[in-house]
Amino acid sequence: MPKGGDNGARQAAEEAAERVVNALGHWSRSTREGLSTGIADRTRRGGSAISAAEGDAARQISGSDPGASLGSAGPGAVSPATARARGRDLIDEVDYVSLWAKRNDSGPGDRALAEIYRMQGFDGLPTVTGPAEVDKIVKAGSWELFRGVAARHGVSAREYAEQFRSGPYLPGRTLGYVGVGNGTWVTPLKSEAVRYAAGDAEGVVRMALPRRGVRIGAYGDLAAEQSRVLAPIEQEIRQFKDAGARVETSDRLWALEDKRAVLDDAGRFAALRGYDAYTTPWRNAAGEYWIVLNRTALVVER
Repeated sequence: MPKGGDNGARQAAEEAAERVVNALGHWSRSTREGLSTGIADRTRRGGSAISAAEGDAARQISGSDPGASLGSAGPGAVSPATARARGRDLIDEVDYVSLWAKRNDSGPGDRALAEIYRMQGFDGLPTVTGPAEVDKIVKAGSWELFRGVAARHGVSAREYAEQFRSGPYLPGRTLGYVGVGNGTWVTPLKSEAVRYAAGDAEGVVRMALPRRGVRIGAYGDLAAEQSRVLAPIEQEIRQFKDAGARVETSDRLWALEDKRAVLDDAGRFAALRGYDAYTTPWRNAAGEYWIVLNRTALVVER
C-alpha cells in the first residue's frame, strides 16, 4: 500500500480508538457492559475490536440496536471509564490562597496538585482494557508508556498498581533534584519501569496515551511559558517589598506569594493550564520520561 494509504489507515484507526475511549464514559452501565462483551467476542475471533466497537457505538447511539447482550466481559473487554476530562486554562480563575492552603491537607503527595486535578476532572478513572486492545491502540499511533511502583508502607506493588487503574489518583511528587514538576512519572522503556518497581512485575503498569484529542507539552516550552506568567507576579512582589509592606497591602502581598508558590511547580502550572501530559528533558534509551497529569486521557492495561 502507498505510504499515504498507510498514514490514512493509521489516522482512521487512531480516530476510531479516540471515539471509543470518549464514548464509553458517557454511556449507561448496561450499554458499556454490552459493548465490552461484543469487543471481547470479536477479539477472541480475531476481528478488529476498534472497528467493531465503533460500529456498535453507532448502532446503539442511533437506537437501532436496543438490546445489547449482557454478560461477563472477556479478557479483551474495555472496563467502564470516566469520560475523558478536557482541561481548560484556570490560571486566572482560581483562588490561590485557598489552593496553596491545600498543601496542608492530609493525604499523600502534592495536595495542591490534587485539588487542581479535582477542578479539571483529571482525577477520574482511565480506560482499562486487556493487552490485545492496548497493542492495537499503540499500533494505531498512540504513545506506549510504563509506570513502575514498588511495595512500601505495608502496601504491595500490586495494590499500588491497581490503585492507579481503579482507585484514588495519587498526585505524585518528583524528586527535588529532578526539577521537572510534580505529577505521574512514566517512561517509554519497560525495563526502567521494572527497575522502579524493584523487579516486581506486578508493580509495572502499561498504558497508552492517544496522540489525538490530548494536549501535550514539552518541559522546555512549559518552563518558558511559566516564566512569562511568573515575571509580573515577581515584579509586583518586589514593588511591595521595596515600598515596605503596610497593613493595607499585606493581604495582597500574601496572595501574590501564594500564587507564586503554586505556579512555581511545573506540574501544577501545566495542570492549571489544562495540559494532559508533558515530556521532560530526562531521557533513556527509548526516549523522554513523561509527566502525566490527566489520568482520564490514558488507556491502561489490566
